[in-house]
Amino acid sequence: MTVSECRPKLVMQWLPDWMHVHVGTSFAKEYYEDYELRKLEKDKLERHLYERFGDIGLGQKKPDVPYNLEFGLCGISNVFGCKIKFFENAWPQNVPLNLSLQEAVTIETPDPAQIYPIYEMLRQAREIKQKYGQVQGEIAHIGILVIALDVRGNDIFMDMHDDPAAVRIFLTKCSAVFAASIRTVRRETGYSGLVVPGNCPLAMISDREYRAFIKEQDVWLSNQFQPFGLHHCGKQDNTITSMAEVPNVSYVDIGITTSPHLVRKHWGADKQLSFVGESLDDKSETQIADELTKLILEVGEPYGRITIGFPATQFTDDSKIRAAFAAVNEFNTSKKSEVIFLTQKSSKQFKKVKSIA
Repeated sequence: MTVSECRPKLVMQWLPDWMHVHVGTSFAKEYYEDYELRKLEKDKLERHLYERFGDIGLGQKKPDVPYNLEFGLCGISNVFGCKIKFFENAWPQNVPLNLSLQEAVTIETPDPAQIYPIYEMLRQAREIKQKYGQVQGEIAHIGILVIALDVRGNDIFMDMHDDPAAVRIFLTKCSAVFAASIRTVRRETGYSGLVVPGNCPLAMISDREYRAFIKEQDVWLSNQFQPFGLHHCGKQDNTITSMAEVPNVSYVDIGITTSPHLVRKHWGADKQLSFVGESLDDKSETQIADELTKLILEVGEPYGRITIGFPATQFTDDSKIRAAFAAVNEFNTSKKSEVIFLTQKSSKQFKKVKSIA
């Protein structure tokens, strides 16, 4: 076993409210439509992290972050007609359509390339490739249940009991739009990496409902895209067995409160496991250290296939981030592991947002 195979990874997710307060980044509409501005802000973030946390391996002294595509969690639901609301200190949000179930079933969806923000992403991709030769990033992989909530609203849960046949037709349409949107952007970028539908609200349905409505969509998508993964937030012990039956899964991104024994039992040692952590804001440094160590030990080897992510909000003390680093570093001493901090996005929303549109 190589050294890298022994290393769990700790991922700090720098949420927009953290960046807005500490780096001064505005996530207004201009941020998403100006790739030059985005690069400047991402370079600024790396320099700030280096100055603030460079002693624990974060940030870059002289960053040169690649040009990328980014539009928060927007893109796919907009093909159905959702509008976008922008904020200075949060990712943009889709405004739910709250269509009737009949409207959702019969709605005609246009070519994704003709819909904002997808056509805007395609424009940027072409310009970045022409100027710089390569473009990174793609449309957000929001899951089928998230799309359904954007289009139908919370009534989709009642629909599952009142008209299950219509719900299945609607969710199949959501899957088709999901696949078409990703392929539209990828034709321009050339990217062919991991697809992970983010079904964050799975904790809101039972295992019976997952099997009846969502599982078949996950199975279909796993046959459309490879490599393929699964994602949800929160505690999800009730659907683990059913989710594990989805074929061709190489990556699992799951709520940190889900039983690590069940996760390892059903996905074994050959899958890349990522645990979506909850806010550090209300935890003591001792709690952070104990919970991190306990989780890693309970999941077990191979440690190199474990990633743990925590969001950093404007309320997260630096001491909490340093406590997480110290905890894993101490674990490294005894278990020959090391922590790696990365900058990634999170599907979490924030406690406070400032609307500008």
